[in-house]
Amino acid sequence: MLGEAVGIAVWMAATTWIGARGLWRLGVVVSRMPRVFSQTARCPRGHRVPLYGVHQCAGCRAAIEGYVFRSCRFCGSTPSWTPCPRCRLGVPNPLR
Repeated sequence: MLGEAVGIAVWMAATTWIGARGLWRLGVVVSRMPRVFSQTARCPRGHRVPLYGVHQCAGCRAAIEGYVFRSCRFCGSTPSWTPCPRCRLGVPNPLR
């Protein structure tokens, strides 16, 4: 009887922990949605960086048109950042 009570308490604590982590991750994803669907991003100095257009893959140097942080259709690499065209500072991928 005592073993069952302990098992139920452990199960309830684990379920609550897993649920809280899931809600936290959902909140992080929802808070990033405006940046994910934006046409531009801001570099650390405040310059606008276009996220759509023609860019060069850092892995294979192929010219690609589309979303900057999309994986390359030639080599499959996904960029974690892109440089600002004005000051060359890095703008991170909003999904990472």
